[in-house]
Amino acid sequence: HRAALLVEWARVSDIMRNDAAASSDLLRSALAADSATLGALPALSRLLYAKGRWHELVEIELALAEQTTEPALRGYAFFRMSRIPVHRLGRMEEGIAALERAHADLPTEIGIVEELCRLYEAAAAHGKWARGLEIMFSLVQEPSARSGLAFRIARLYEEHLNDIGRAIHWYLRELERDPTYAPAAEALATLYERHEQWQPLVTMRLAEAEGLHDGAL
Repeated sequence: HRAALLVEWARVSDIMRNDAAASSDLLRSALAADSATLGALPALSRLLYAKGRWHELVEIELALAEQTTEPALRGYAFFRMSRIPVHRLGRMEEGIAALERAHADLPTEIGIVEELCRLYEAAAAHGKWARGLEIMFSLVQEPSARSGLAFRIARLYEEHLNDIGRAIHWYLRELERDPTYAPAAEALATLYERHEQWQPLVTMRLAEAEGLHDGAL
């Protein structure tokens, strides 16, 4: 099979002759002959990485990811690929798109969600950032690990998205975790006062007082 022979010649050029350029050309010829050639894409990816040819490497890593049929493996392939446009080429939107595809295949992988939130924040994509933090909140089960997370979500909805209903919801979620969490209590009180929601304000203050009383016992 011609494509398989080209892959083998490429391996010889790389290892025996230390000729990365020739090896790369041979691997591209193998892919042109048969895009499904076993081993050609990973081998070409390694060569391009070693040479720092990032634009070409993105194309190959994308082809590797799209060639993968197992969702979990495909998700990790897109996750790996996302680092190249972000960290090597400064193309944040392209990296975000790859991470979003990774998340679609690995919806419970918290590392992917954390990286997405970091990029959404850097891109000032406040709506996506808020939804990413909500997903993170659902994935984190330990109350201590959730500390302050609902508050961050609430602040996004209040300050950047002008969604007062969602802001109140998330301030309340923070206070469910800890009724004495002062930043959330004060922000929520301010919203209630601004919108003249007196009954919820009284209820919140009573819950806060009960929490302080219980803590003093």
